[in-house]
Amino acid sequence: MQQSRSGWAILLTINVVVFLLQLLFDPNSLSERMGLFGQSVVGRWLALDSSEITALLPMQLITYQFLHGSVMHL
Repeated sequence: MQQSRSGWAILLTINVVVFLLQLLFDPNSLSERMGLFGQSVVGRWLALDSSEITALLPMQLITYQFLHGSVMHL
């Protein structure tokens, strides 16, 4: 039971950190993030893009799950 709690805490922490990085690299989109999805530099780098998956960027299969369109996604 202790092991699963720490796993959830790690995932939640990663999600919050990535969201803050998205805001940091694109602070003008803060108002957009409260309602609509706008991609920042971090968002474009981590997003799942089918053309880049074929270009041997399989890391995006994992990293896209940490992107957030708004605070409610956390």
